[in-house]
Amino acid sequence: MINMLDLPLTQDGDTMKSQPTRLLTATTVGVALLGGAACDRDTSSRDGALVRDSLGIEIVENAAGLETAPRCSLTPEPLVSLGSVDGPDVTQFFTVWRIKRLHDGGIAVVNRGTNELRIFDVDGSHRLSIGRTGEGPNEYLRLWDVFQRLDDSLVLWDYRQHYLSLVSTTGELGRTMRLSPPFVNQPTLLGLTPENGVLLWQRDFRPSERGFDPVTLHLIRYDANGQLTDTLGQYPYGTSGIISEEMGFAAGALFEPRSRLAAGRDVYAVATAAEREVWIHDYTGRPIRIVRWTGGDRDVTDDDVAAFFDGRIAEATDDQGRRIYRELRAKQPIAEQFPTVTHLTFDDTDRLWVFGYQRPRDESAPPVLIFGNDGRLVCSVKLPDSGFVDAVGADWVLAMEQDEDDVEYVRMYGLLAPTD
Repeated sequence: MINMLDLPLTQDGDTMKSQPTRLLTATTVGVALLGGAACDRDTSSRDGALVRDSLGIEIVENAAGLETAPRCSLTPEPLVSLGSVDGPDVTQFFTVWRIKRLHDGGIAVVNRGTNELRIFDVDGSHRLSIGRTGEGPNEYLRLWDVFQRLDDSLVLWDYRQHYLSLVSTTGELGRTMRLSPPFVNQPTLLGLTPENGVLLWQRDFRPSERGFDPVTLHLIRYDANGQLTDTLGQYPYGTSGIISEEMGFAAGALFEPRSRLAAGRDVYAVATAAEREVWIHDYTGRPIRIVRWTGGDRDVTDDDVAAFFDGRIAEATDDQGRRIYRELRAKQPIAEQFPTVTHLTFDDTDRLWVFGYQRPRDESAPPVLIFGNDGRLVCSVKLPDSGFVDAVGADWVLAMEQDEDDVEYVRMYGLLAPTD
């Protein structure tokens, strides 16, 4: 059995050789690309952004980027802090997996360790908990995500059982839906469509003995009843190949770009991560805008490669883990350049947040870029390095953080506009 080694881009278990083979991955968006400048019209420029129209698609070229964007900031202290070492059980978190802000300002926390959705008021008081481990009504084998519909009901996604549960904000189970037809591989729920359907993506990889083959990401829409509607797009997701038949795993090229997706209220976004650009689509699949920005050097050096593997080997907790990374270091191809994007998300006003790649030698991740609804760069913001940010708003950020004892906390910070 060959297992696909597919760690997050910030923790890639991709492979390499002692004298590494450099691999330049060329990728294209799964729609017709734009033609030359002769197709452009209505060119205008303001606020440091060049805007033009090409074949009905608006192109926003931002002159600013990570180095020159106005700087937003977070409040020095959190506005809300949830979590404790020895407090009530509902405040002790174990594997916080998702955090969402509800329409009424409440904070919903997917606590995967107990397969519960815990809901807190904005003052930090516990409102209620939904779900538990099991296979019965309102029980979950792997509670993975939660979204809120326009009618305020909650959609909970069980990753292991491939079904959606519709639950009220007071905890009553309405109904469950299994996707039809089901997926062959595990899908990831991206968000809800304006009609309360669901948007999911799934990777299609088939490692072969021929080498490193392209992996395709399929973006698929189901309706509110869990029935397949259509496929909105197919996008590149790097490569896969057998690294070790003896150890039984496959992986892609180290640092290669992989497409990233995000679902907003009225639009969704796609970035192949091969260029500094994001394509914005409406929910019919039609591209309506391309957002671009500037940045610095992306070239992968031997020092970057050494820093990556030295760090992973040092962090390995057993001989098997160290052996895997040594095998990867010996056999894995390496991309010529780092990806431009590792994560995309929309805030509650449909502004696009673009998370950049953290180089192995960097102590912290780069600032996140925030783009307005018109595609113009608003600002960049440095987020906490002690955890992850999962939900963002016009003036707030929700983060999971860990202290030196690995105790988990959910914290909400205020987002402050740039100051002169």
